[in-house]
Amino acid sequence: MRSPVTGYLGTTQCTSRGNYRLRPGADVNHTCRAGLDNANFKETQLSGVKIGQKVSIVTDFYGSDVVFNGRVDGINMGTGSAFSVLPAQNATGNWIKVVQRLPVRITLDAEQIKAYPLRIGLSATVRLHEPIRRARHWQRRSEKPRLTQATHWLSIPPLLITKSSISSKPTRCDLMSNNTALPPLKGAALVLVTLALSMATFMQMLDSTISNVAIPTISGFLGASTDEGTWVITSFGVANAISIPVTGRLAQRFGERKLFLTSVTLFALASLCCGLSTNLDTLIGFRVVQGLVAGPLIPLSQSLLLRNYPPEKRNIALALWSMTVIIAPIFGPIIGGYICDNYDWGWIFLINVPLGVIVVVLTSWLLKGRETPTEPVKINLIALSLLVLGVGSLQIMLDKGKDLDWFNSTTIIVLAIIAVIAIILLVIWEATDNNPIIDLSLFRSRNFTIGILCIACAYLIYAGAIVLMPQLLQTVFEYTSVSAGLAYAPIGIMPLLLAPLIGRYGHKIDMRMLVTFSFIVYALCYYWRSVTFSSAIDFTWVIIPQFMQGFAVACFFLPLTTISLSGLPPEKFAAATSLSNFFRSLSGSIGTTITMTLWSRRDSFHHAQLTESVTEYNPPVR
Repeated sequence: MRSPVTGYLGTTQCTSRGNYRLRPGADVNHTCRAGLDNANFKETQLSGVKIGQKVSIVTDFYGSDVVFNGRVDGINMGTGSAFSVLPAQNATGNWIKVVQRLPVRITLDAEQIKAYPLRIGLSATVRLHEPIRRARHWQRRSEKPRLTQATHWLSIPPLLITKSSISSKPTRCDLMSNNTALPPLKGAALVLVTLALSMATFMQMLDSTISNVAIPTISGFLGASTDEGTWVITSFGVANAISIPVTGRLAQRFGERKLFLTSVTLFALASLCCGLSTNLDTLIGFRVVQGLVAGPLIPLSQSLLLRNYPPEKRNIALALWSMTVIIAPIFGPIIGGYICDNYDWGWIFLINVPLGVIVVVLTSWLLKGRETPTEPVKINLIALSLLVLGVGSLQIMLDKGKDLDWFNSTTIIVLAIIAVIAIILLVIWEATDNNPIIDLSLFRSRNFTIGILCIACAYLIYAGAIVLMPQLLQTVFEYTSVSAGLAYAPIGIMPLLLAPLIGRYGHKIDMRMLVTFSFIVYALCYYWRSVTFSSAIDFTWVIIPQFMQGFAVACFFLPLTTISLSGLPPEKFAAATSLSNFFRSLSGSIGTTITMTLWSRRDSFHHAQLTESVTEYNPPVR
C-alpha cells in the first residue's frame, strides 16, 4: 500500500500475526506530513489552555538547541483505556478512579518540521506562553516544578504524530534566537567557524599539556624547586574546575557568543601575562586567571558549533571537534619541549595570543547577529563562594603539605578544617536550594555515581602520570625537553585511532568490559615501568608502555561517559556533563599533587639510603 502523503508512520493497526481482520473503513495506519502533535494533559490542567494559545516545545532528541513554536489547535475527545474514567483492565469490581487525560492538539510550522523532523516516540516539554492560574503541575519522575512569572512548564508523555492537515498560516518560529529562525551557516562561513571554534578548543587543551615538559625549565629560570613549579599546573586545573559548573548559568545570562568571545579574549590576555612573568608567584596568579576563563571554552565551542551546523552534518561537526581535543595532548609536549630547547620558556604561553586574536576576529565576524537567547538567571553566589573556598583550601593544603610537614603545621590544619567545613556546607546548601550550581540529584542514579567515581579515579592516575613522566625523563634520565615530549606523545596516538571505532561500534560491546580492560592495561603499564625503568633504559622501551597506555585511555573516557549518562533523562545531560568535567579537572589537579609528593618523598628516601653507605671505609666510594 502506498501512503497518500510523504511523512512518518505514526500508528498502525497491522500486526505480524495471521488472520487479522479489519472492519470496512478502518484506518490501517496514520501518517503525518508535518505539523500536528497531541500532548496528553490532565483534565485539571485544561482550565488555562485556550485555542490559539502560543506554545513552545523542546524535545529530548534535539535538546534546548531547537525550540519548536506553535499554537493550540484544539482539544479532542479522548477514547480508549488511556482516557477512560474506569480502568478497563480492572475486572474485580473494586473500581479505582484514575485521572483522565485529554489530548491537546498543537499546530507546528511545516518549514520548521521539515528542517528538524519529529521522530516517533520523542519525549518533549511544552511551554505555554500564558500563565495557567489554576492548573496543577504534573511531572514524571517526581521532578520539582519549574515556574516563572509568565510561563508554565509541563512535562508530557511521548508525542504522538498523527495524520492531519497543516495550518494554512503557520505560526512564527523562533529557532535558536529570540526573534527569528536563523538558518545554518554554509560554505566558507561554515568552514571558518569550524576552524575558529576548533582552534579555541585546541588552544585550551594545548595549554593543559604544553607546560608539563617545561616545569624543570620554568623552575630553573624562576629560581623555584620542581615541586613549586608543579603549582603552575595544579593552579590552572583547580581554577578550571571551579569555573565549569557556572558556565551554563553565565551562558544563559549573557549569551553563548558573548561569553565565548569574552573568555577567549581574557584567556589570550592571561596567556600574555603568564609569558611575561618574572617570578613564580606572578605566574601562578595569572595561571589561576587563565584557568578560570578557560572553563567555558570547551563546552561553548561545542555548543556554538552544533548550533550553526545543518542537522544532517552535526555528526561531522562533532567528529572534527573531538579530533582537536584528542590531537592537542599529542602535540602539546612536543611543542613545549621544542620551545624550551630553542626559545624562551615564556613562548609556551605567548603562542596563545595570536591564536586568540584569530579566534576572536573570526567568531565575532561570522557569528554576528547569532546570539543565543538570554534570561536574567541568578548566579548562586553563596554556593559559588563555598565551592571556591572548599576546593581552593583543599588544593593549597595538598600543594603546601610537603613543605610544611603536613599536619605538624598549624597552617595545614587550618586549611584542612576550612576545606571540610566549606564542602559540607556546600553539599547541604546545594541539596536544599532551588537554584543549585551542582545538581546533587544526579547522584541518585547508580550509573552516574559509579561512572563519576571511576572517571575521578582514572583521571587522578592519568594526570599524575602525564606530569611525572616528562619531569622524570628530564631530571633523572637526562632527556632534553624535545626528547621528553616525543617520549610522552605516543599516549595520544591510540585514542586518535580508536575513538572513531569505539564511537561507531561501542554499542555492540559491553562498556563495562571496556572499562575493566582499560584499568587492567593501566596496571600492566605501571608494573612494566616499575620493572624496566633504569638508568640504561633505551628510548624504545620508554615509548612502548606509552602506546599501551593509549589503549587504556581510549577505552575508559568514552565508555565511562556513556555509562554515567545512561539512565538519565535528556534534560539532565548538560548538568551531568558539567559535573563530570568538574570532577575530572579537580581529580587531575589532586592526582598531580599526590604523584609529585610521592616522587619527592621517594627521592629523599633513596638519597638518604645512599648517603648512609658513603663513607671513607666503603671501597666502592673511596
